[in-house]
Amino acid sequence: MSHASTPAAALFELMKRRCGISHKELASIVLSGRPLADGRSPASRVSDRTWVSRFVVHARPDTLQEGIFADFSVSALRLIARMKSQRKGPVSGEEIVSFVRDEGLRALEGPLAACAQPVQPLRAVMDRIGAERSLTADERAEEAMVLLASAACTADTARAVEEVRAFSRAVHGGGLATPPPVSVGGAVSTSDVVPAASEAPWLGLLRMEEGRVVGNAHWVAPEGDGALIGSLVAGAGDVSDVSADVSGRHARIWRDEAGAWRVEDLGSRNGTALTSALTGESAAVGPGDAPCELRPGDLLHVAATTFAVLEGYPG
Repeated sequence: MSHASTPAAALFELMKRRCGISHKELASIVLSGRPLADGRSPASRVSDRTWVSRFVVHARPDTLQEGIFADFSVSALRLIARMKSQRKGPVSGEEIVSFVRDEGLRALEGPLAACAQPVQPLRAVMDRIGAERSLTADERAEEAMVLLASAACTADTARAVEEVRAFSRAVHGGGLATPPPVSVGGAVSTSDVVPAASEAPWLGLLRMEEGRVVGNAHWVAPEGDGALIGSLVAGAGDVSDVSADVSGRHARIWRDEAGAWRVEDLGSRNGTALTSALTGESAAVGPGDAPCELRPGDLLHVAATTFAVLEGYPG
């Protein structure tokens, strides 16, 4: 059981010890980039160790400022991307699910109990995630990480359950189903169809407004010419759920022959940019520039519209 003072402290300690992710790195992932009442964003303070320790890691949950954390769906995607790049701890989808179920929830148990929050509902959600055979291992890992991050940061079990339910609805088109019956031997039925390993994953775009995910994922098929993003595009698979400052044909996304996702600007008026999940750095994608690679957890900015990037399969 964790001896951390708060659920957030338990998460920060666990990620540093098991995954090689420093407190500063984790803070840059989970803290919001939107300004608070003092005009500064929490993410802009990640280099201030005293502030992060006092107002985030060791802060009593009931004293946390509203809006201090980024959207947990996006934080989870970025955290998984960082874990895979570090290659120190769990990296595969199966390993991450096991990590959350075993080490993650065990680390939160004591700190959550100190906040009068039960851990059992989180274990029940993990049972459902683990039994959802219609999802790939990486998709189950995303749901598991949404649960862990939201539970640790909010110290609110009910909210964490709702966060992962909302993510599941937005990305996979459904909620968290009750697991199938367990046989006498203890094996869970796996009759539901899992996408074949040979099937190339689709690219998902989750639109964000004011730092929060809104609506359902827009899916781009891995075959063909990809999809256009723009305010006037109307082709099958094109993405027109954008703000008014997005050009009619703003950008194009596709999967290249090597299996990498690419984005290019089509001569837009207000620009395209990409924020890396691995480094947190933003770079412009200019008209005529070489196409940039898109990775899960990245943020794609087309004018004032922002999309969180993920891989998976339409629900």
